[in-house]
Amino acid sequence: MGQYYDIINFDKNEILILSRISAQKLWDYYHYREFDTALMNMLNGNWKGNEIIVLGDYADSAEKGTLTYNMVQFLREKYHLSDISQDWTSDMAEQRGGDLEDLEIVGNYNNFNNLRYAVNHRKKQFIDTAKYPLKNDRVKTPLLLLLTVGNGYGMGDYHGNDENMVGIWAGDSKYITVHSDLPEDDTLKEIIPDFD
Repeated sequence: MGQYYDIINFDKNEILILSRISAQKLWDYYHYREFDTALMNMLNGNWKGNEIIVLGDYADSAEKGTLTYNMVQFLREKYHLSDISQDWTSDMAEQRGGDLEDLEIVGNYNNFNNLRYAVNHRKKQFIDTAKYPLKNDRVKTPLLLLLTVGNGYGMGDYHGNDENMVGIWAGDSKYITVHSDLPEDDTLKEIIPDFD
């Protein structure tokens, strides 16, 4: 069966939802630049410094020792979750004492507000979104895939070039900043995931 994903801010109990776009499988998210645009705008504003994960509802199926397994264990312990499952949202809301608040981003999704670079200060890495142009009416935008937990456990997941890079920034969102110009820092190394 297909695995569905939510873009979650665990610190604020919010889910990123874009009206007029219904995309819940990772493959769908990945091909709509609007989600990366909205996510970068949020990281530049209200969600800066927060725990943000693109979480699949089959993440519980991860094998011990994998990146996904380790991230699921981290989330369970930190947020007192018994399960990361298809109904994880209600479990999380109940265990954290309230309703999950939906955050809907509206407006021009194609406008990065001049935000071009995503910098992971923890790993000393950055990506340049200008290196992922529109091609065949599809856009390859890497930020969502870098923050994903659960890839490979359901249909609609990403399987292609640099699949091993999916999720390498999961758990680092508190250390990610976005910029229109690359910060002057000689220790930063560019990564260019060849997601197809």
